[in-house]
Amino acid sequence: MIDREHDLALTRLAVMRRIDELHLDYPFAGSRMLRDLLRGEGVEIGRQRVARMMKRMGIAALYRRTNISKPSGGMVEQRTNMSR
Repeated sequence: MIDREHDLALTRLAVMRRIDELHLDYPFAGSRMLRDLLRGEGVEIGRQRVARMMKRMGIAALYRRTNISKPSGGMVEQRTNMSR
């Protein structure tokens, strides 16, 4: 029983190490893409488990976010019209 738990822990650590390596190669990859990459290597794993491991390791996919702090052209026009 202890050997089985130990084997599972080692397997989990190996998968987490591989997720970390893949994240360094593909920093834009989220849990779905990492799951597909792992499955391509023969690791049977689900997206939720990958996401949980990523959260535990403190890694997240990098992606471009919208910059909502800059006013759009319409807001600038409204401000200049209001001052007249």
